[in-house]
Amino acid sequence: MLQDAQRTSAPSAVSVSINTAGLAVGTYLGTINATSPNAGNGNLSVPVTLNITAGPALQLGAPSLAFAFQIGQPPPLSQTVTVNSASGQVSYTVAVQTSTPQQWLTASPANGVAPGNFVVSVNTTSLTAGTYTGSISVTPSGATSIPQTIPVTLVVSSTALLVLSPSNLTFSATAGSAASSFQNAAVTSTDGTQLGFSVAISTSTGLSWLLVNTSSATTPANLSVSANPSGLSVGTYTGTVTITASSASVTNSPQLVHVTSPAGVRSPSLAGTPWRLAFAPLAGRHLPIPRGT
Repeated sequence: MLQDAQRTSAPSAVSVSINTAGLAVGTYLGTINATSPNAGNGNLSVPVTLNITAGPALQLGAPSLAFAFQIGQPPPLSQTVTVNSASGQVSYTVAVQTSTPQQWLTASPANGVAPGNFVVSVNTTSLTAGTYTGSISVTPSGATSIPQTIPVTLVVSSTALLVLSPSNLTFSATAGSAASSFQNAAVTSTDGTQLGFSVAISTSTGLSWLLVNTSSATTPANLSVSANPSGLSVGTYTGTVTITASSASVTNSPQLVHVTSPAGVRSPSLAGTPWRLAFAPLAGRHLPIPRGT
């Protein structure tokens, strides 16, 4: 799993890489040996541990969900969450929890098979102004399966609120491609009131692959969100478009559009044990400066 032998002279830093192709889930042990016929301690060994863990059995299409309800206006529309699997068909169950006794959150159907989806709805009857939180647990079949959780927020207000549709965007791209793809996200208000807002973007890696066509606008507005894969290697990248209302009276500001791009293959997760390095100074010389491998 480690790269081939290298020849160098001290002091120097040695670049170490791994090749995970064809390796199954498990723990792999290796050793980096440094030898020198001219050194008093001519053989040094650095142990290396590679842990490859199984990824999640399910891939959910929404990291979080947000609903907005203005008293006296129609209830918020339901939202659909996609459920996919990288390992064929996987059965799963869906359950909801709320932080209050009111059962305002529902998800249907309660059982499914990936690839599939379920619909999340909120019941605003008898709810007073405030912020309500809940969660949806999606558990794949199997005795040792770990559920994945989607946090849900419902804001109830007597004044206008921001509404995003959709709040989750997924782009697909080929590594090495220079073409950008575009999707729209509508920003409206619960009662049609014109609300000014600003737009900001951020990415998990700091790379500038995520773009939006404007930095400010007024509802109703369509944001053109694009993902540029140029310069990105195969992998999954996440970003956020943050919409912040100009008025402090908008109680569900800011709102977030979660973006995933490109929808690539995730690399196995790695965990390394701390390097164990031995140094031996030559007689009459200063102690060597520790150097990372």
